[in-house]
Amino acid sequence: MGLSPVALLVDEVGNKVGIVLDGAIYRLQGQSKIARASDGAHINPATEETLSTADGRLTTIDSVLDSIKDTDGIKKITDPLPAGTNNIGDVDVVSSALPQGAATEATLATRATASAQTDGTQKAQVVDSTGDGLEIDGSGRAAIQNQPNMDVALSTRATEATLLAADGRLTTIDSVLDSIKDTDGIKKITDQLPAGTNEIGKVAQGTKAVAADAWPQYVVDSSGNIVGVVLDGSVYRLQTDAKIAKGASSLVHLDVIDTSSGKGRLQATLLTPAGDPVSFPSVSESIKNEFVMNGSSSDLLVDGSTTPVVFEYTSDASHDIALQEIRFTLASNSITFGTDYFGAEAGPLPNGLLVEVVVASGTVELYNLTQNESFVNFSSPGGFEWVVSSKDMMTSDYVIGGGLNLRAGTADKVRVTVRDDLSSAGIYFKCFVKGNVAAD
Repeated sequence: MGLSPVALLVDEVGNKVGIVLDGAIYRLQGQSKIARASDGAHINPATEETLSTADGRLTTIDSVLDSIKDTDGIKKITDPLPAGTNNIGDVDVVSSALPQGAATEATLATRATASAQTDGTQKAQVVDSTGDGLEIDGSGRAAIQNQPNMDVALSTRATEATLLAADGRLTTIDSVLDSIKDTDGIKKITDQLPAGTNEIGKVAQGTKAVAADAWPQYVVDSSGNIVGVVLDGSVYRLQTDAKIAKGASSLVHLDVIDTSSGKGRLQATLLTPAGDPVSFPSVSESIKNEFVMNGSSSDLLVDGSTTPVVFEYTSDASHDIALQEIRFTLASNSITFGTDYFGAEAGPLPNGLLVEVVVASGTVELYNLTQNESFVNFSSPGGFEWVVSSKDMMTSDYVIGGGLNLRAGTADKVRVTVRDDLSSAGIYFKCFVKGNVAAD
């Protein structure tokens, strides 16, 4: 058994209670008083001087009793009692059969011998069969033998009235608790909480320093799986996994595309029923409206019949671009329809002018232009215009409206590839792309 915690006992004014070693046992140090018969007041026992005075008086009384005993005319103490009823008052029994278990003369003599006599001061003991009790010496001071664990002056102990009042209150409290425990209509103390949601008020769990032995806290899902916790700087946050619904019940993950400080973005690719990727217009921080370029040139009137010539509109290094429009503008001395011409050049083109978008899902072919009618088919509703003048001109505008997205810092792009000789198809031929640069 380990050592018990240290505790100090003090009286009502804060004085520490003394401890004395009695053999191998520590006991409380006490001072006893006696109750005065006349009024029940607790007073100190008689002193040596008081006992000496009383002894003198007893000697006088003894002399008077001797005189009475030997004086004729009154009943002598030594005379036999007459027959009949006699009130004899106090009687000193010389000898009599003792009840079973009573102390004999020899036992009392042994106790008297055991009472130490030091410096002429006689000690008297009132003890039980184990030697516990009071020892009163000639000076009238009493000490408790084998002292119990108490050292409180009798004058400061609770009175009978106080104890009775406390007992009455405890009885009332006990009755109230029994009523609460057994009363229907309120939750009994002994009842378990019913199934469902129960509010139990505030529950203090104490405090614990943040460390390896801190109070364990768990957040679990409906299946009892513990939710992960990650440290974000100095703050612990719940770890989650973003998913979206697929069909009636399946879930698919969203990909993380940005985890820099202060922001975090998730990405999902939406597809049409045919499998084509789609996107939505986004809030623009700026726009990127540029021609498709081959090096520093935007002129599509080049010969790509032997080596295809590639023109590109590229993605931004830091921000996504939502494509809005792809517009072709061709000016020529003559632009006709129904003749298979491509601009002013006889056609149709054997290979065609290929228009593609490279995005996350791969390369998407938008159209392969081979003759003037191809520009009509390529354009969105209302996106084709043909002007006949001294120099004919036509424009073909494919409106995407943010439906295709070029991802930041990737090889995503709009690509136009010249695969025939277009050097004589007109006097002006370029492709212009409009895009919205996504905000942070």
